[in-house]
Amino acid sequence: MIGHMTLFEKLTPGELKKITPLMDIRTLAPGADLYRPGERAAHMYGILSGWVKIRRQSPNGEYALLATLPAGETLGEAHAALGDCFTDSAVCAEKCRVFLLERRDLNRLISEIPKLQIGLMATVSRHLDEANEDLEILKTLNGEQRLIHFLLRLANNPRNETVIALPFEKVLIAEQLGMTPESLSRNFAKLRDLGVKVRGRTVRISAPGELYARLKPEAQALADSP
Repeated sequence: MIGHMTLFEKLTPGELKKITPLMDIRTLAPGADLYRPGERAAHMYGILSGWVKIRRQSPNGEYALLATLPAGETLGEAHAALGDCFTDSAVCAEKCRVFLLERRDLNRLISEIPKLQIGLMATVSRHLDEANEDLEILKTLNGEQRLIHFLLRLANNPRNETVIALPFEKVLIAEQLGMTPESLSRNFAKLRDLGVKVRGRTVRISAPGELYARLKPEAQALADSP
């Protein structure tokens, strides 16, 4: 999994063997903090299992969910490389297994393995692209379409009947989609006529084509993107 992370995917097995012994692997409980706003980045992090939510607090005290990161993602790499302070918080949405790589080790490895510089730029660029896509979805799709987009991406863009598991609790899904839990429930109810059945965290999509038909052409392109 580490070798497939964007930061490390250009490295050879030999180069990876220089890095993995330096990683501190930990298992963290739901709600555990990886970092908080104002903390100077002493580590970068990689998610080996579970989900991590990235949040930022506004001046009025309310929190905004910026991203939910699954296993296979890294975070805090740019802050760690620069020694900056974090402006947001990273919290485990469920039980997580993560690795920590100290800032001094990361910077030493970047100087010894130049391909890591490319990996760092690629990671930052991808995170920015994903943030821009999330913003586009929030601004151009209504609540029902945002939920459809979320389900189709989670199901890996199916063309036939499929069953998926919601990755985390519905309250967090609602926050990610920019709606209240009550609005999420209403939008799930609307999708019943389109062949979407929900039981707990299990969702059956019997007619994906019906869902695609509810999306605008530009949203269909987003749903089909890798």
